[in-house]
Amino acid sequence: MNKHTENSKFQADILRSTENSDIPHVYRLFQLISKGDKEAFHQLFNLYAPFSAVIIKKIVGTGEQAEDILQEVFLKLWLKRESLPSVENPKAWIAKITCYLCYNWLRHEKYCEKANAQIKYLLPAYSNEVEEAIGFTETTDNLAKAVKGLPPQTRMIFKLNKEQGMKISEIADYLQLSPQTVKNTLGTALKKVKAYLRQQGLTS
Repeated sequence: MNKHTENSKFQADILRSTENSDIPHVYRLFQLISKGDKEAFHQLFNLYAPFSAVIIKKIVGTGEQAEDILQEVFLKLWLKRESLPSVENPKAWIAKITCYLCYNWLRHEKYCEKANAQIKYLLPAYSNEVEEAIGFTETTDNLAKAVKGLPPQTRMIFKLNKEQGMKISEIADYLQLSPQTVKNTLGTALKKVKAYLRQQGLTS
């Protein structure tokens, strides 16, 4: 059985295990979250984060990427909160989001590895296009390393702002922090990222 088949079977097993497994107060939490109730959101996170973490560990393993995916699962849930009352099986819905984000991460990793391999194969580069591609890849890789080296909360704030496009006020609301704290943390993150890239000779 290849890895894709094994993962597909695992996903099917997870979804089957969630059928009719939710209890009434979970639906109540969904209703409250849809109205912006942060306490209900944190209760749901505490209830289902371990469940999502098991799926993530099975598909992508452990480490910072697993932590990032877990955060993204519940970020998407919060951003889609207005649609929560229409969800029939909350646990299955969370499982689907988790699996989707895991496989999306795997596809991205595979694409990046393939792109890097192709660029290196063309390394006897006498064309500006290949040199520019290599430079872009190096910058992208180093940017990822710079962000990965940030403290967990700083990294989360940076990614919410730069990757998810969330405003400072939205991040503050989501993480239950003051807007000033978010603003200061984001400023610190930008300085550290720029400093790292400067050390690598990628910026002046």
